[in-house]
Amino acid sequence: MIYHENELLNNRLTWFNMLQGLLFTALAFSLNVEDAAILVYLLSALGIVLSISTLYTVQFGLKAIKTLRGWWDENKAMDYDGPDVIGRRPDSKSIPFLRSWIFFPICFIVAWTVIVIWKIYSSAG
Repeated sequence: MIYHENELLNNRLTWFNMLQGLLFTALAFSLNVEDAAILVYLLSALGIVLSISTLYTVQFGLKAIKTLRGWWDENKAMDYDGPDVIGRRPDSKSIPFLRSWIFFPICFIVAWTVIVIWKIYSSAG
């Protein structure tokens, strides 16, 4: 079940990164077009919404994995000496924010927000 959740997480992030790449490509083409401000805002809004959606759905998968690890810890045989149900578990020293499934969507939210702010200021002046 953890393998399945990891596959879903991988699929979500792969699709997310692909869509972000397509949006940035569309943005690059629209920057040279006159009167394309609305397109820049639309692409930016879509990029932000996709990033928030990805963060939201990734949290479900992470919660499922945490629940499955907890179930394993409570129900494995007392004399079990085999491998853990999942690879290395995060320790208290790791920084959750820097994990790619959290960091990438946040970086894209910031990037799209900066583009909107840049477009607003460049259109005003």
